[in-house]
Amino acid sequence: MSNIKNYGEHIMKATIAQEKDKKAEIASNYLPPRYKHDHTCCTYLGQYDNCDLYFCPQSGIIPTVIARYSDYSPDYTSGLEAGKNGLIPALAVAYNRAVQHGLLKEQES
Repeated sequence: MSNIKNYGEHIMKATIAQEKDKKAEIASNYLPPRYKHDHTCCTYLGQYDNCDLYFCPQSGIIPTVIARYSDYSPDYTSGLEAGKNGLIPALAVAYNRAVQHGLLKEQES
């Protein structure tokens, strides 16, 4: 039983390492973030206008895209539908970048 537990832990560590590598690879395409972002599960997608862009998987429930405007924690906007439909330009850019990097599948209207 101990070997199974160790194997499971090994797989989980490898998966986490792969996710970190993918985040780092994506982030390397962009200038570094300007603002502090307190969600470690998010993937940085670069800057647009005066904000930093992120993709957040939200534990696989309903993913979203985020535009952060400052270091102040509540100073952001988010919404997958607003990004997909182009209602908020920064979220539209974040949505398109998330699709481009394979973090999201392009959703049909």
